[in-house]
Order: sequence, then C-alpha cells, then structure tokens
Amino acid sequence: MSNCVKDNSLSFKANQSFTFSPGAISCNGEGPRDIAWSFAANETRLSLAELPDVTYGQIEVEIVALTANTLQLRYSGGAVYLYSDKGNFTPPSANYQVAFNRLTAHKWRMSRYTVYSNYSGSGSTWVLTDLYAAMPACRRDDFLQFNPDFTLVNDEGNSRCAPTDLQTNATRWGLSETGNISILAIGVLSNNIPGIAPGGIQVSDSTLTLYRSQTNQGNGSTTTVVYKPF
Repeated sequence: MSNCVKDNSLSFKANQSFTFSPGAISCNGEGPRDIAWSFAANETRLSLAELPDVTYGQIEVEIVALTANTLQLRYSGGAVYLYSDKGNFTPPSANYQVAFNRLTAHKWRMSRYTVYSNYSGSGSTWVLTDLYAAMPACRRDDFLQFNPDFTLVNDEGNSRCAPTDLQTNATRWGLSETGNISILAIGVLSNNIPGIAPGGIQVSDSTLTLYRSQTNQGNGSTTTVVYKPF
C-alpha cells in the first residue's frame, strides 16, 4: 500500500456524516470531503453516500469487525482495510442531546401551516394565508416520526387521500454537533411544503417549527409550519 493511502483518515460524526481526509500526502491532489453514512443489512454493512456537493456516488461496504478502537471494512473486490482509533472523538454537545431527545420522544402532527407574503398581485400589502385551514382531513392526520437511527417517517395516519397513496414515506434526518437539525428530501414531509433553509428548524418540548423566508425583486414570503407532539 502506498504512503498516500496509509495516512488517510475517517472521522465519523453523530449526525450521520463523516469526513474522509487524505492526510499529509494526497494520492491525486484531492482534499477532505464529507460523506453521509448509515447502517444497512442489520448493521452488518455501512452505506456510504457522497453529500450533494460531491459526485462520487453511493456504495456499501461490509463491516468485518467493529470494536472500541478498531474498524475493519471489506470493500467490493475483497480489499479489507483496518482503521484504528486515534482517540480524537469529540462527544456531542449538550444541545445535540437535548434536540435528539425532544425529536425522538414523540410523534409530531401538523397544527399550523401559513404563508405571509406580498406576492399574487398584492403589491406592498402583506397577506397571511392559512393553508392548514384549507387542508383536507386526510392530510391533517398525517404525522412525522423521528427515529433514533436517523430515519424520518411521514405516516399518512388513519386516512389516506387516495387509495394509491403510500402509508409511509421515509427520508434521513440529522443533527450537527451543536444541535442544528437537518432534513434530507424535505418533500417527503408534504407535497406542498417548500424546502427549508439551514437553521430553519426549531424544536422545543411542545413544538416543532419549520420555516423559510425568501425575497425576489421586492416581493417576499415567510412560510411557517408547526407540529405538535402526541
């Protein structure tokens, strides 16, 4: 094995991402890159997916051994790599644990969905539109479940709007080490809810709030979606 491979390192983070660092010697001039990870096949494999700003693609590798200070992985083709712990793991912050506990302790059902904007020909007049009031009952009983394995499930609840609707849709969620929440594939939450900007998610013991503000040529809007635990 060449020296440029021997000093590579992996840094796994609690928010389901890890950083690959080529070390002091890079084989092809590449720098560090962030990769999303999750367990697969009953925790016998690691699913490694490059984050959106990188285009290497997704792979799965077999976990040959995992102990307190070693990780042994078998890649496609049979190559086995052994990684040893460097002792530089930083425990998540208190904010991380608080947010994690709040999200996973309950199921969450929407209670408010509003858009405050001066679009639609209203000019300088800002109008608050209650989209939740116009939602059919088959949408109002949907709920979210943040699982400890960082899967996020949107469940259709007791009623589906169409027989062909899936009962559940799933995506991934994560936390930064300081407790900021992220959700992948935000469209899983609802066909009508727009993408949520980073930092636009807040959680307390009694409320989960998603919001987004945007402006375009003097017009603007703020979307707020509130969920309550049950």
